[in-house]
Amino acid sequence: MVMDCGRLKDTVIVRMKPSLDISNSPEFKEWLKKECLKEGVKKVVLDFSGVKSIDSYALGILVSIQKGLGENGDLVIASPNDSIKKILDITSLNKILIVVDTLEEALEVKR
Repeated sequence: MVMDCGRLKDTVIVRMKPSLDISNSPEFKEWLKKECLKEGVKKVVLDFSGVKSIDSYALGILVSIQKGLGENGDLVIASPNDSIKKILDITSLNKILIVVDTLEEALEVKR
C-alpha cells in the first residue's frame, strides 16, 4: 500500500487511495500508526478527494483511529464524495468524526 503522509506542526495529512475496505483497512491502520502517528500529533487529516469507495469495516477503522487519538485529538475527513458523505451521515459517524468539504477547511479545524 503506497500512500503519502506529511506533517504540519501537530497535524498529519494523509492522501488516501481510491478505496478503503476490508482488503486494505488493517494494513492502512498499521501503516498510519507506524509512519504517521508520532509524538505530538493532535490532528489527522485524511484527504478523501481520491477515495471512491469505503465499506463498513473501514468505517470501524476510522472510529478506531479517532479513539486512538484520545480526547484532545481529531480525525478530519476532507473532501469526501457525495456517496461517502451519505454513508457517514447514515451511520452518524459525521457526529463523531469531523467531515469538511476541502483540505483547506480541514487544516483550519480547531475544537
